[in-house]
Amino acid sequence: EAWLKANLLDAAVPPFSFVYAGRASKDLLPRWEKHTRRCTLDTHRLQYEITYLDPGTRLLVTCTIVQNTKFPQIEWTVRLKNTGTASTPIIEDIQGIDALLFAEDEKAGRQQSLKLYHFKGDYCTPDSYLPMEHLFVGSEPASFHPYGGRPTNAELPYYKLQGTDNG
Repeated sequence: EAWLKANLLDAAVPPFSFVYAGRASKDLLPRWEKHTRRCTLDTHRLQYEITYLDPGTRLLVTCTIVQNTKFPQIEWTVRLKNTGTASTPIIEDIQGIDALLFAEDEKAGRQQSLKLYHFKGDYCTPDSYLPMEHLFVGSEPASFHPYGGRPTNAELPYYKLQGTDNG
């Protein structure tokens, strides 16, 4: 609940990013019109929809968030749509998650490792879509994304991030 509020609902800069007309979204989104809606999907799921609208070009950025209230789980999807009458400037380097993540072991008061579960993308080989794991230790940077503009080339973009204590 606290992470959701701090990083998505109340965040000045959300944990996704893109470059629009040569400018980083972290510089643009705080200046755009922002609206948030909440609805209940079922007994254990809430849905939030955060929209950002560029008043000049009418680019609409929608972040749909589903929170599981039974388990500590949040998922989000970001969509960009031109609602104006002219073509938008170039949109590039879209990152579904662009964030520094920290995991602290509350009992020991120290950082713990994070494990990312993901899938190898399509290489047109027998091991395409093979389940993979990546262990993050310390401050090592990593990037996971498909290549060449195709949605499953080299990396299938669905992820599960888990602390070493299964949190």
